[in-house]
Amino acid sequence: MWLGLILAVVALIIGLSMAFERRVAPCPNGKFFPEGATDFNCYVHPQAATGTAIALFAVMLGTIIVFSGISAALALQGRSEGEGPGQGAA
Repeated sequence: MWLGLILAVVALIIGLSMAFERRVAPCPNGKFFPEGATDFNCYVHPQAATGTAIALFAVMLGTIIVFSGISAALALQGRSEGEGPGQGAA
């Protein structure tokens, strides 16, 4: 379970870094800059969609891993107490 969570966190970090990466691009004609602006560069985020998708997939995968681990732990705990299949507490 821990390996899966670690890999999901790594995927989340990679996805977010891809989503927030920006590059300087040529500004379109007629670009308005507010008065007092000191940065006259225009930026694009070329991997924003892919990074967001990877981050969302990592969050969903982490959620599934946690719920699967909880479910497996509860199932094994019930069997270790001497309960057989289908003989749970009513």
